[in-house]
Amino acid sequence: YTYYLNKINNQNSDDYSYGQFWSKIQAKLPPSISQVYLCADGVYHLVNLATLAHPETGEYVGDKLQISLLANAKDLQTAKSGKQLALTNELLLLGSPSYQVNLSEKTTADSTTYISRSFLPIELTNGSILIASLPGTLQEVQNIETIARPLGLNCKVLTGDNANEMVLNRIQNPSILHIATHGFFLANLPPVNKNEQIRNQVIKLVQNPLLRSGLLLAGAEQALRGMPLPANNDGILTAQEALQLGLAQTELVVLSACETGLGEVLTGEGVYGLQRAFLQAGADAVLMSLWKVSDEATTLLMTSFYEYLLVQRLPKSEALFQAQQTVRQKFKEPYYWGAFVLIGH
Repeated sequence: YTYYLNKINNQNSDDYSYGQFWSKIQAKLPPSISQVYLCADGVYHLVNLATLAHPETGEYVGDKLQISLLANAKDLQTAKSGKQLALTNELLLLGSPSYQVNLSEKTTADSTTYISRSFLPIELTNGSILIASLPGTLQEVQNIETIARPLGLNCKVLTGDNANEMVLNRIQNPSILHIATHGFFLANLPPVNKNEQIRNQVIKLVQNPLLRSGLLLAGAEQALRGMPLPANNDGILTAQEALQLGLAQTELVVLSACETGLGEVLTGEGVYGLQRAFLQAGADAVLMSLWKVSDEATTLLMTSFYEYLLVQRLPKSEALFQAQQTVRQKFKEPYYWGAFVLIGH
């Protein structure tokens, strides 16, 4: 898996991973097969099979097969029906949160000890925390709104200060929940700090993988700097908190951020992270990313995805497949078009 991910991130050709992850499965498939439904386990939660290239022909698995991921086997009948979205409730589009706070205040050493850019998309500048802006996320939610409103769909767009955790805590069953921001998964935690409070925080993170993955929302810089914030609006939505969201009738959650599909993989148990949290909160399907994503390519992918999903009324998995083909016309490497996968029905 590490080899595969390094090849993806460095945008190098990979003649090895196809044989490791796919060739034995391909040998069992009749030549006429064009779609595969996969109920994944283990490392297959972390690899986008469509991005595997045949070592001899150079063709990607995704060139010939549409692969649909299922959360469990009982979803197969629903997935095969290829149903369209009902879209009876609103589309909630959240993007471009206001991360920044007043950086003139002095940041304490303890509040930044366990933060580094290897864990979160931040910069430490003169002792202050800066979260990199994502201009594409604003364009992204505006593009989706432009697509949806002429169709008579009820859209609610939340950006800036309004793109906050408190709003998410109050939602009740949007048909689509789209969140475009920074995501994170803390796979490797830093050394435990001497400060007792920080040490206790790290121990909590080690014990619960649902606290090690999340999304950065409005006010996240304040949270990372250790400033006091309300418990229900602290700028960071963890997977643990996402379990409590009101999504029992939600047809699709889109996590348009980095590494939102990652988490702690337990054989036979799935991935403990954001994807599991949103599915258990009630969502039928979750669209998520397996590695750090390009802002520009993601904006293009998401805009195309909603064109196919809402305008052409394709099923979710088919809409993603077609959107990836659109991105491939401009960005050839799997790093750009293969980061996002859809799980669910």
